[in-house]
Amino acid sequence: MKQYNFNANFSNFRKNIDLTDDDKKDLLSARKEIRAAIRKAFNENQTEYFTQDTIQLLSEFTTNIDKKIKPLFMSQGSFVYKTINLPSNPPTQQMDLDDGVYLPLSYIENESNGNFQAAANIVREVIQKCVQDLCDKKNWSLKKHSKCLRITITSKAHIDLPIYSIPDKEAHTIKESYALNFSDPTQFSDSASRFLSYDEATNILLATDDGWLRSDPREIQEWVEEMKDEHGTKFIFYSRYIKAWRDHQYPQDNSKFSSIMIMAAIAQAFSEEGYTKNENVALDLSAVVNSIGIYLNQDGVKHPCEDTKLDEHLPGRTNLTNFLTSLSIGLSEAVRTDNETLLVTSFGSRFPEGTGIESNITAALIASRAYSTPLKPAIKY
Repeated sequence: MKQYNFNANFSNFRKNIDLTDDDKKDLLSARKEIRAAIRKAFNENQTEYFTQDTIQLLSEFTTNIDKKIKPLFMSQGSFVYKTINLPSNPPTQQMDLDDGVYLPLSYIENESNGNFQAAANIVREVIQKCVQDLCDKKNWSLKKHSKCLRITITSKAHIDLPIYSIPDKEAHTIKESYALNFSDPTQFSDSASRFLSYDEATNILLATDDGWLRSDPREIQEWVEEMKDEHGTKFIFYSRYIKAWRDHQYPQDNSKFSSIMIMAAIAQAFSEEGYTKNENVALDLSAVVNSIGIYLNQDGVKHPCEDTKLDEHLPGRTNLTNFLTSLSIGLSEAVRTDNETLLVTSFGSRFPEGTGIESNITAALIASRAYSTPLKPAIKY
């Protein structure tokens, strides 16, 4: 009996949604130029960016002899996690690189001090001005968001700049060398070479429209590393598959099924007591998707680093769970009927079609048992 093996298809699917060398080069080159522009502005206190009042106010919060703030940078998000995909529908959907700008500041005893709060808006204005000049030269688009600056460098790529403050005595915990190389995603660093232990810095603040907000993105990065250690490449691969599926199903980029929600839900599914790994990727992914639908219908998706639910205010929940139902059914049915076109329907034309391979009767029996109505607890293979 012939049983289609879709594992090779999924492997080739990853290749089809990988960033090209030129994509990586564009993102990293733009990041380098943006960092250089910000460093130059702060290191030289250039008058087109810094008024005397600005220099006077910011000098209150640095212990450097020259009273200049020395920006540091650390990338974060999908580019670092290696869950980034080529966008399915540019320019509506874009690949992004999040590059955190960290400003070592001498924190005063009372952070509610008016001058300290004013510094949040001032540093955002300064950085916006200096990257605006660069954007004008490069014909890039710059847009201010409530929690970051977004620089669109091509029709399919942008760089987000969240701006943080970190106590200057803890600035050494920011490792700019982290993730400079976008190498093979199957090769993960061990704990000894990670970017840092995030508890080394205890008071990182994000500059927003409403002043400083406590936020340390390194907690999520540390959690992702832990998931890699525990589940290996599978955690990254499944995150990419479901992200690619979401982007195909929501071509207008109107889904609030965020990447962090997807990763957290996958980790939650892996940790379920009844979850048993299946070597057939399509069947295994079907079970994981089934569990995610259950979470959205019942107890929610837990935030990996906070005591909250990521889907607490999720709009379009019914529509999303219906899509997840179709995906779970499609994955199981594709294996049962030996029909890869069902997977192309689910994931889009970037999912490769191909011919079947011979397998044994046991595999076919496993596939037939796997086909059942999704979004009910405890599907077992």
